[in-house]
Amino acid sequence: MPGPTSHYPPEFKREAVQLYRSSGKSIPKMAEELGIASESLRRWIRQHEVNAGEREGLNSSESWRRRTLASRRSLPIRQWITRLVPEESEAYYDDVQDHLIWVVDMIDTMRDYLMDSLDIYTTQQTRRNAEQTQRVNQSVARLTAVSTIFLPLTFITGIYGMNFEHMPELSTQYGYFVVLGVLFTLGLSMLYYLHRKKII
Repeated sequence: MPGPTSHYPPEFKREAVQLYRSSGKSIPKMAEELGIASESLRRWIRQHEVNAGEREGLNSSESWRRRTLASRRSLPIRQWITRLVPEESEAYYDDVQDHLIWVVDMIDTMRDYLMDSLDIYTTQQTRRNAEQTQRVNQSVARLTAVSTIFLPLTFITGIYGMNFEHMPELSTQYGYFVVLGVLFTLGLSMLYYLHRKKII
């Protein structure tokens, strides 16, 4: 179990939130069993709900991006490096200063690459979710179209399936073929209409 002052990995946070949501216990009780601060568990639960879209707020990636931008604005590393060495010793430490500035530039470059990669991943996830939603909508539209076609056919057959003795159409010589023709024509007409509307 991680100590009170240790850094908790994301896997531990997710498991802690899942245990809380499945146990039905209060946050202080669950935090006591896990050996963590109740405020930490409450913050993890709140962040999990934001990531899952259950409540408003910044998700983990957006929160991390905001903290990164804030640290970039509040920490002028290059100025700090230039002031690290006294002026009378700058001639002896120029090479070290150049290397430090080069390292800072590399860190900034890697950070930009990471931000770009995060944007690409977020875009791909959004596109994938949109494609899945579109496929689900198409499937629902097809099922609805099939139900729409069979609804009037079921209605007509349900009427003539009633066991009444005095139904005028039952004594008609060609009533059966007439009803079949009506059902067939109605089904084809609705199928043509839905196909023309590009529903199926």
